[in-house]
Amino acid sequence: MDKAKASALIQEQRRRWWSREWNDSSDDLVAHRAERAFFRIAVFWVIIGFGEAMVAAAFRKGAFYFVAAGVLAGGLLMYVQSRRYARVLKFLSEAKTTH
Repeated sequence: MDKAKASALIQEQRRRWWSREWNDSSDDLVAHRAERAFFRIAVFWVIIGFGEAMVAAAFRKGAFYFVAAGVLAGGLLMYVQSRRYARVLKFLSEAKTTH
């Protein structure tokens, strides 16, 4: 992860949050909040996806498996996004220790 990519991710997240509070916050705080938010969303979607898969198995509804797969894929994407911000946090902490 380089400085330009980390900065772009932070700015992208600031645009997603329309609150003025986050525009004035430090990059560390924004990255930490984004990492935690995406991780929580990922966990929630995975739980919902497995629940949907259990319903599909219990009632033998094949169409529910497609819904469960979509929700689980969404959870995976949210987890990947969470890890991107975790890498930004690691980069920012390493940049602080070297300077």
